[in-house]
Amino acid sequence: MVHHAVLDKVLFVTREAISNGLLSDADSLAAGIEAAGWVRAVDGGHWYCPDEPSWSLLSSDYAPNLAVFLTEEDTAVVFTTGRELARRLDQNEDLHQHESGPDWPTWSSDDARWKEWTGLGPDWVMWDGGSARISLNVQPAYQPGGHRSPPHLHFQIERLDTPSGGLPPDPDQARQITASGSPIARWYLAAEVDLPEDVIDALRRDPDPAVVAAVESGERYRTMHATAQDHMRRHDEP
Repeated sequence: MVHHAVLDKVLFVTREAISNGLLSDADSLAAGIEAAGWVRAVDGGHWYCPDEPSWSLLSSDYAPNLAVFLTEEDTAVVFTTGRELARRLDQNEDLHQHESGPDWPTWSSDDARWKEWTGLGPDWVMWDGGSARISLNVQPAYQPGGHRSPPHLHFQIERLDTPSGGLPPDPDQARQITASGSPIARWYLAAEVDLPEDVIDALRRDPDPAVVAAVESGERYRTMHATAQDHMRRHDEP
């Protein structure tokens, strides 16, 4: 079953990104996501869809971007929803699809190619519109090792002027947001995994309970990130 009401929310934030400055800063990002009908979760940058728990939205304000996920064990639902979302994106005259992309959105439900489809590699369908880049992919269940990735749809909106590898950590900017940023900007900051200890301590004392909850919830991600960074450093040592 295609969740058309959720696709409406996805298309709403897409239009906001193309025409109304959704990706300009933290407050614009959050305002647009909330106006579309998503609800803030505890984790900084995380949003959920009250009536459809299989959908989630993750966002960051550095640089502003968002990703929407549909996680569903029925692979056919994932594929069908992806095709429908691609069709509706193609109807937006302000979006221009990359000609070199894959053609899976045109396949019928019973196309034999779905049986071989992995969604890995250069399998994203992409559009450009305004200052935004839109990307869409669908994947069946995937288990390269001990961790199983369930069937899912992955949709994302990014700024065209953001490096493909993202922006490097900026401790001075983090301190500035902690001192004078809006509550929403501080809520987003609390989700960052590479923060100076003084910034983390300040966020733990923030007057906004949502910021405090977000920085406490983000501790596990910061620990995982620090462990991974330490492993990489030791691996690179002669």
